[in-house]
Amino acid sequence: MTVCQILGLVRALANKDQKGNAITPTQYNLALNYANLALTNSEFSKWDPSLPLPEILRTFRVVIANGTITAGVYTVPSDFREFTSNQMSVTVDSILTVLDRVDDGKAKRLITYPGRNLRERPICVLGDGVINVFPTDASGINFEYLKTPATPVYDYYIDQYRNEVCLAVGAAHFLDPNEYGSAGQLPGNTVNSLTVELEWDDIYHIKVIMNILAQFGVNLRESDVVQFAELQQNKQQ
Repeated sequence: MTVCQILGLVRALANKDQKGNAITPTQYNLALNYANLALTNSEFSKWDPSLPLPEILRTFRVVIANGTITAGVYTVPSDFREFTSNQMSVTVDSILTVLDRVDDGKAKRLITYPGRNLRERPICVLGDGVINVFPTDASGINFEYLKTPATPVYDYYIDQYRNEVCLAVGAAHFLDPNEYGSAGQLPGNTVNSLTVELEWDDIYHIKVIMNILAQFGVNLRESDVVQFAELQQNKQQ
C-alpha cells in the first residue's frame, strides 16, 4: 500500500474524516515514522548474523561491487546499518584478495607485525563513516550490508475545495487559484512531491498500520484490519 492509502485506511478505521476532528498530516507523518522505526528496530534486532538473512530483511540487502577506495579510505554509504557477513575482498596488485575486518587495536599490531604481509592478506577497520583499508593502495572493495529503511513521508496539496490531494512519489503539481502546498506554497507555484514510500514489502505493511492505529488509540485485531483493507481496495477498483 502507498502511504496515501495507509492514511485513508487509518482515518477510516479511526472513524475520522479529512475535515474537523481529523488525523492531521503532521500527526500521521510522525506516527508513520515511529511505526517504521519500531518495525526496523524489532526486525533487525531479531536477526542472528550466523543464520541466513530472513525474508523480511532481504529488501534491505545491498551489494557493493568494486567500490572506490581513495588512499586507503572507502566512504561507507549513509544508509549503512550492518554487514550481512564477514566476506569482504579487495584488489591488490591486480589480484582479488580476501579482506579481513579487524578492530583498531589489532590493526595497529598487524600493520607493524613483520609476519603479516598486508599485500597478500589485507585488513580493514570500520571507522566513523569510513572503512580504512591496508595496504592503502588496495582498490575495488566488495562486501554486502543491510541498509536502514528510508524514512517514509506523506506529502500533499490542498485543492480549491479544501481537500487534501496526495502527491505521488516524483509528482509535480501547479497550484491553481485557491490551492496551496503542504508547506504553505501559494497559487501560481509548482509543488514537487516530497513523498517517500515505505520500503518494506507490502505484506509487512499491516505491521506498520497496526502500530499507527495503536498510537491513535485504536486497538483492533490484525485479521479485521486486513479484511477492511481488502474491502477498501475492492471498492477503489
